[in-house]
Amino acid sequence: MRIHLAEERRNHLHITVSIFKGVTLGAAAYALLAILSANGTVDTRAQITALVFWLAGFTAMIATYDGTMLSSLVTITATNVMDLMVPFLFGITEFSLFPILVPVLPAGGRTPSPSAAMTHLAWWPLGFALLVLIGSVDLINSQTALTATMKELPPHLQSFILRVRSLLRKNQYATAGSLAFYLAAFLVLRYGFPHVASLNRLASASELRQWEGVLGLFVIANNIFGIWTIEQTRRELAEALVAGPQDY
Repeated sequence: MRIHLAEERRNHLHITVSIFKGVTLGAAAYALLAILSANGTVDTRAQITALVFWLAGFTAMIATYDGTMLSSLVTITATNVMDLMVPFLFGITEFSLFPILVPVLPAGGRTPSPSAAMTHLAWWPLGFALLVLIGSVDLINSQTALTATMKELPPHLQSFILRVRSLLRKNQYATAGSLAFYLAAFLVLRYGFPHVASLNRLASASELRQWEGVLGLFVIANNIFGIWTIEQTRRELAEALVAGPQDY
């Protein structure tokens, strides 16, 4: 029965995540073609920013996929409600990151102003903030599952699970900070800084939108670091398994 419960969780994650990733990749491909085909009809800065955001969304897909696959390896508890919901929430949110990037042309095919194009792209940080929020919930759920998993493992693997829990705890703090940062970035890019008499010299929202591409590069770097961290954890798991008895 324990084996069946563990297999149910793993199979659910693998199948559900694979389906949603396939659908999202279709949306990503369409968005990429739309961005590239808009060459000459939209502002160059807006086009480059959209491409940077596209790459940020794509690397985020890889990071969430890699994290889910690792979770299915180190957790042997039964599927709970959050295990059922998180892959669906990830899929919907990741899908939404790409239609935002499709250039929007006004009726009649007139070229939109650079300001309007950058204002439209300013919605992307909000979508990514929602993705980070779901990731935060998933990290909390993973912590609970790992605590239950430790009771079923031999001593040489329990030490590994403790290291994974410590890593997840650090990721929780980092994710909480990232969530606040991306929400603040969205509000500032869309609406500017709150009106305070002593802060009138601060850049306006339209001026800040010129830095959207830099925000996208930051997201890409953060996603690549997350992927590297997951791979390091997977390598530690392989080493722990080799060092211990061969019946696990």
